[in-house]
Amino acid sequence: MAFSSCVKCSTAAIAIQIVVVDAKVRNFQPLNMAEAVNYQCSGCTTCAVAIQYFIQVSDPTVIPNDVRKQVKLIDAELRDLPTAMAPKYPYDCLGINAFVDDVFIAQLKQLVGSLDVKRHTETAPTTPGASPMASPSPSSTPPVSGSPTESPTPSAQPTSSP
Repeated sequence: MAFSSCVKCSTAAIAIQIVVVDAKVRNFQPLNMAEAVNYQCSGCTTCAVAIQYFIQVSDPTVIPNDVRKQVKLIDAELRDLPTAMAPKYPYDCLGINAFVDDVFIAQLKQLVGSLDVKRHTETAPTTPGASPMASPSPSSTPPVSGSPTESPTPSAQPTSSP
């Protein structure tokens, strides 16, 4: 999710998830969403891109080398997105979407699997139903064994323009 509450700014979020699934599994239904939200934002453009890539393998405990290689490339590009995008792509929502298509999706398509891409761009001053967001605070209770835990996802840092 990308969230903006500013004046004349651009905010973007990019989420990339690579899911390695046992080849024997025939029915899996993951959820992929991209949500861009503005709250009391004047002249803002907020965009979110969510990419899920599913790869079925014979042993999901062993990540294939080609997958590891693509993950390292994508991770390096996400960590310094402005440099990776320059000079070909402007550092705004249009440029980020073009970069995602030309670079990340092109890299993932080199692997054998299925791809699901969701995008959302918001320019309204306040997205219907939006309210100020508080940062989530971590739980002091450890998760029960076998329950899911959060993993960090690299994302572009929001930028503002003068």
